[in-house]
Amino acid sequence: MTLIWGFGSIALHFWKTLRTHDYFWSKIVLLNYLFTSILGTCAAGTWVGSIAAEKNVVEYGVEKYLWRGDYGIGIWLFWIGAGCFLPAAALAFEGGFINHKAAEYKKLKEEFENQKK
Repeated sequence: MTLIWGFGSIALHFWKTLRTHDYFWSKIVLLNYLFTSILGTCAAGTWVGSIAAEKNVVEYGVEKYLWRGDYGIGIWLFWIGAGCFLPAAALAFEGGFINHKAAEYKKLKEEFENQKK
């Protein structure tokens, strides 16, 4: 779910925000990236939290806890969620804002030049 939402956010970023230079779409992309970061962090927390779960490995109960080797993957998911999508959210928002201001400046400049004529 996290990866699908993340790739969808990236596609939305290139499809709408960069092509239309609209500030509204940069806000939508920012929210999508933030949601993707939250999804990734929750997935990693769930995965890491289930590693030390109590398991009945044998009938006699000799081993009370089963430690799996997924801890590294869970931490990796956490860093992907928090370390990749949060800066992407900030850059998408800032880039959309700059594009919006540049388009407004260009429009104002054209209006000013047309009034001079």
